[in-house]
Amino acid sequence: MGVRPIPNLLQRFIGSQNALMAAVFATRLMPFVSFDVISYAAGLSPLRAWRFAVATLLGVLPASFLLAHFGDELASNDLRRAGLTVLALGTITLLPLAWKAAPARLRSALRRWLHLG
Repeated sequence: MGVRPIPNLLQRFIGSQNALMAAVFATRLMPFVSFDVISYAAGLSPLRAWRFAVATLLGVLPASFLLAHFGDELASNDLRRAGLTVLALGTITLLPLAWKAAPARLRSALRRWLHLG
């Protein structure tokens, strides 16, 4: 009587603008995730359009830059530098996953070291 049930994790995630924005950003960094599926899901969620646009822009910038650079390296026939570019793209793609997989103790130490809070 008058007691609201505690929302489950999915409801809290979907209700959080920051969490939804972070999810769009992280998936935009991963070239193997379909942009169409993420866009449709974001359209069905309560994520505000400006947050979706900012997360998408920031998420595609690194890969766009690296892919343009990679194309330039391939055109120059310098395969060593092209290989380093591919390695950099793969590293940037895996950074969000590595951050999430890192133990909480390590993440908090990195936050303190980087003065993030």
